[in-house]
Amino acid sequence: MTAKSGSNILTRNFMLGFLANFLFFGTNFYLIPVLPLYLHGLGSTSAEIGLVIGSFSLTAIFLRPLVGRISDTVRKKWLMALGAVIFIAAPPLYATTTSLFMLALIRIFHGVGVAAFAASSAAFVPEIVPREKLSQATGLYVTSVSIATGLAPLLGSHMSSSTDFLGQMLVPSIASVLALLLVLLIKEDAPRAKAIRAPFGKVIKSPHVLVPTLIFTACSFTLGTITAFLPLYIISRGYHNPGLFFAVFSLTLITVRFFAGSLPDRYGRARVIMPSLLLLCLALCILSASRSPALLALTAVVYGTGYSLAYPSLNVWVVEHSPPAGRGSAMGVFSASVDAGAFLGPLFMGFVCLHLSYSSGFLLASTVPLAAFFLFKYTIAGDYSHFSPEYPAQNENEAAVKPPTT
Repeated sequence: MTAKSGSNILTRNFMLGFLANFLFFGTNFYLIPVLPLYLHGLGSTSAEIGLVIGSFSLTAIFLRPLVGRISDTVRKKWLMALGAVIFIAAPPLYATTTSLFMLALIRIFHGVGVAAFAASSAAFVPEIVPREKLSQATGLYVTSVSIATGLAPLLGSHMSSSTDFLGQMLVPSIASVLALLLVLLIKEDAPRAKAIRAPFGKVIKSPHVLVPTLIFTACSFTLGTITAFLPLYIISRGYHNPGLFFAVFSLTLITVRFFAGSLPDRYGRARVIMPSLLLLCLALCILSASRSPALLALTAVVYGTGYSLAYPSLNVWVVEHSPPAGRGSAMGVFSASVDAGAFLGPLFMGFVCLHLSYSSGFLLASTVPLAAFFLFKYTIAGDYSHFSPEYPAQNENEAAVKPPTT
């Protein structure tokens, strides 16, 4: 599975991973309009809804770094397959109980699946694409998630109004079976047995891993508040289609990544990361004042633009500052930011909404990406050196661009 020296991104492995990513994460976004409304129907408070929804990410926060470490030594496809198997099993379990405690435990089990799949999938991409197109390829790869973001909640909204809860839960299981089959078709070389491994402690202590992780935790924090409470917020505003936001959000993600995905490669990561964080802040301010579907759609465009540029830029920042032998560990730590934000966002919003309005909660949440902007600006924004000379390149693509050791 060694990256080729040519310029082709759309290889067989890339497309299989892309489609598997789409199906896998589609099952997660499918549940966005389904689970909060189901929990609300059970009589749960906003804090209880936030806790149950956010518990999905609790296990994944701690497991993703471990999975990333393991992915340095085993085939990544097997870890992706494990995640898909868990995603097959978990959804039907939601229909077996109405206990909030049991539902939270099932969410935690479900989160093990996303830890196994997502961390290994993130470390998979740099190994199959040309280094000089890594940012563009990463943005294109995660467009699979963007498409799922737009389509899956629409399907979830439709299913929640047309069938019983057990029927709704069978859909993500079927999609996960298809994802598993695609993952098993990936042709992957075994990790090099003699590769020099980067010390895990050194990897996670690097500011070029830690700071981007904190910054994207802020980004996913905002997405967590939106996914958990936007359906309820919209209903409180008198209109009933949360799928509108996610459809426009997804379309924006896809459009920006196709037409502006090369911006980080052309102009530098920092020049893209900083405006993207300000856009996320602005979007949440607009959302807090949203009174109509048109304003909601505008929010989705602004938010989608910021989010679509932030993730691949920060992702590639970590890749380019990590030794190849420790890249899985670095990506495992960085990908944990998705779960950390997805856990903290709903938890924060749930408790805020016990005392304040949804509008106030979204407005307060807007300060989080603003804080991330200043964190980036005053820490690593001006430092952009590539690679560590202590560790050798692991494929010819990296060797071709790595600076010589002096």
